[in-house]
Amino acid sequence: MIKKQTFKACCGSKVVLLNLDKPVRKSQLYLFKEAGYLCPTNFENAGVFYVQQKTLIATGSMGGTKLNLRCSGPDCDKQISMFEELLEKAIHS
Repeated sequence: MIKKQTFKACCGSKVVLLNLDKPVRKSQLYLFKEAGYLCPTNFENAGVFYVQQKTLIATGSMGGTKLNLRCSGPDCDKQISMFEELLEKAIHS
């Protein structure tokens, strides 16, 4: 289960804080890569969860249960929804 808090940020962008019931793991990044997200290896090697697609950026710590999403643009709600679906699949597989 993902609990979500949404905040307005500067210039029409959104910040979303996600509290997860299970931690994100390095082994789950392949799902995001397959879905077309950019997952830089330097963040991965440093233990940082960082994925980006279009104007959505998700960050957190590997093994953590909190993620920070930043998004801007007209299709933010759709991008966030798609990210949440993929995240649910990743942490519960």
